Amino acid sequence: MRHYRGLLAHPLVESITYWGLEDGGWLNAPGGLVRADGTTKPSYHALRDLVRGEWWLAPTRMQTDDDGALEVTGWFGDYEVRSGAGAASFRIAPGAPSSSVRLS
Repeated sequence: MRHYRGLLAHPLVESITYWGLEDGGWLNAPGGLVRADGTTKPSYHALRDLVRGEWWLAPTRMQTDDDGALEVTGWFGDYEVRSGAGAASFRIAPGAPSSSVRLS
């Protein structure tokens, strides 16, 4: 999983495509995350744990500052925040560690 961490740490990488989820696809190689019979391999669980465990951000409660602003640190991509004051969408740009959004 080290190579996935390395790829996503690079500011120019926006996504990763994985071909050959199942064994026996390309050149009949056993390089998939899932065996030909559909059972998952240890590499499948390691990647799932990385994405859904270490990298996953579940809905999170946060507090705005006195000006109604919120600074969010996260992965590159689109986000939405909601509060009693309303909702706002924002984007964290590639290579930027965080973004600020104002809710009031």
